[in-house]
Amino acid sequence: MIDLLHELQGWFAFLQRPSVLLQLGAITALAFALVQRSRLPRWPWLRWLRATPLSLLLLAGQGLIALLLSAAGLRVGLVLLGARICLAWFGLQLLETQLLVHTLPPQARHVLVSRLLRPAFLVVVL
Repeated sequence: MIDLLHELQGWFAFLQRPSVLLQLGAITALAFALVQRSRLPRWPWLRWLRATPLSLLLLAGQGLIALLLSAAGLRVGLVLLGARICLAWFGLQLLETQLLVHTLPPQARHVLVSRLLRPAFLVVVL
């Protein structure tokens, strides 16, 4: 139990670094903005924002955050790690919707994805 507390204390120290807080804050602001995009005014020049898939907006936003932080000479490791994880997750969804839909029946596909592929992906990420 003491080892677990020491590990948690090490993570809290890591999370208090200014560069980590800045990157996590930027990603949190991006996620909040994407969640709120349905509440945008119905202006014609914002129509493309609603029509663009959320996954594409998320990756573009993370790329923009990484570009801005990099241009300012700040660290971008967590932002790029988040972008790679999101890209891999979207690849897993693409595998399910494009390849497995043609090769497996729906029940077998659901079992494979929900009990093997997604949990394995999350274990690898963690």
